Amino acid sequence: MDNDGEISTFGNETGFSLYGDKAVGSDLTYEEFVSELKRAVGEKIRKEAKVIVASTGKINCSHQKSMAVKWPGKNTSVAINLEASYEEFQSGASLDTIAGQAAEFFNRQDASGNTDLSFYSDYKRVRNMLVCRLVNYEINQELLEDVPHIRFFDLAVVYYCEMDWADFKSSGILVRNSHLSLWKITLEQLHAAALENTRARHPVQLLSLPQLMEKTLKDGVLLPEMENRLKLEAGTDSETVPTSELLPEAEEVPMYILTNINKCFGAICICFPDVWQVVSGQVGGDFYALPSSLHECIIFPASICEEGKENRLHEMVKEINEKAILPEEVLGDSVYRYYAKEQELRMVA
Repeated sequence: MDNDGEISTFGNETGFSLYGDKAVGSDLTYEEFVSELKRAVGEKIRKEAKVIVASTGKINCSHQKSMAVKWPGKNTSVAINLEASYEEFQSGASLDTIAGQAAEFFNRQDASGNTDLSFYSDYKRVRNMLVCRLVNYEINQELLEDVPHIRFFDLAVVYYCEMDWADFKSSGILVRNSHLSLWKITLEQLHAAALENTRARHPVQLLSLPQLMEKTLKDGVLLPEMENRLKLEAGTDSETVPTSELLPEAEEVPMYILTNINKCFGAICICFPDVWQVVSGQVGGDFYALPSSLHECIIFPASICEEGKENRLHEMVKEINEKAILPEEVLGDSVYRYYAKEQELRMVA
């Protein structure tokens, strides 16, 4: 499992050639740094181990690279983020120091790197663990070439095998096209199973802002990006603009958060037509949905904005994404409106 909670499996190795006699410690490009770090780590770990550098293959981060070590007889390993390591290098840390820390970290993982993944080849065992998640289509276009998905406006529904083990809470294995062949199922079958499981495992939750804050105080759980977003919405950050200034008529209009009971990967809830009707009943008719992060959507009654002038809402969610949401948590800047009479959701900005 890597440092973001996903299982690292060992496939094709990606590496770079060494760059002549360029001195380590001079201004190395990212690719040069990755190559030199791989070599240096390889010299500091035991000979029977193999250093692997590969693209992370993660949502919103497909361009990033990670490093792991394959130990004989082991099929998983914790990985390190090489972009973070490169930032340390650019800040003044020596490559030798970074390599030494990485080697020490990998050596500590040697004792615990074997997980039984044989179940994953059996669809009957995997079926009840499949869930849906919502991601941005454009940001992840390259990754989605290898991932079964269904378009949802400018977003995409993807699928994960969600582990029941405590160490893999809210994580899982991203389903690839090759897995459909392995399981001998279609995309339609995958979607139906994942949709059923998502609704059962992660029930939908719609909370008004006061309810969210009350529940947060009671449970003591608030995702950092949600806390930052709420500060932005309230205008408590001196560098941000509160909603009431972006949308003057919105000061007395209630705001809701659509998510799941775990407040994790809850933006998928906006994809369920029956949920649209429930939300409409709660807010009193038409509503706007701003799916800002992977974890939730912001809901406003349609009275917040005159139809045809939704660009102000678009600017608001764009600012929230830029200032309050981690890049790996961003879903999109678009604005959607639900028309209760037609029972239809449309992208309007």
